[in-house]
Amino acid sequence: MAETFAMIPAPPRALWTIAVIGLLLLVLIGVFAYLLYSSQNTRVLITAGGIQIQNSMFGRSIPAAELKPDHARQLNLEHNDGYRPKWRRGGTGLPGYKEGWFSLRNGEKALVFVTDPSRVVYLPTTRDYVLMVSVEDPQRFINSLRETLR
Repeated sequence: MAETFAMIPAPPRALWTIAVIGLLLLVLIGVFAYLLYSSQNTRVLITAGGIQIQNSMFGRSIPAAELKPDHARQLNLEHNDGYRPKWRRGGTGLPGYKEGWFSLRNGEKALVFVTDPSRVVYLPTTRDYVLMVSVEDPQRFINSLRETLR
């Protein structure tokens, strides 16, 4: 004859621990979902007021007074090793997708939005960092930047 015994239920602190871990997992899933979204949908808007980086966790508006459009240039990071992001200060550093604050190999601090290292616009600012963005047509971007921010 078999007899069944019920186990003593776990104390409330175990349930709270499980709930907290579950909540953290949901937050991480949300962060990764947003990274997936932003890796495909980040936009750079050039206006007379400056640059707006949209649909990104590190997106922001950079006033025209802080930009140096005459010093902007196109880079191919595969051939300009000194400008490659080296140390991530805060952001995402995945293969084929770098977004956030980085230290470059040349020691500069950079706000990076790089998906294609062969097509990068390097834009110095009056602050202590440079902006680096991958755009489809870097030279057209630079021309637009110079025309709009005159």
